[in-house]
Amino acid sequence: MRAGLDALDRDRAYLAPGLRNALNAHLVPRRPRRLVAAIAERVTRSVLRQD
Repeated sequence: MRAGLDALDRDRAYLAPGLRNALNAHLVPRRPRRLVAAIAERVTRSVLRQD
């Protein structure tokens, strides 16, 4: 999960189509950050802040 946030910070698309996001993230070419990815980033950061 933290690797995903690091990838977003480096402006690489992390969310891949389908359910294999973590496995396919490094295979997906750069693409504009979508609304869903932005929302997921905010939710994930808020959850990690609570730890």
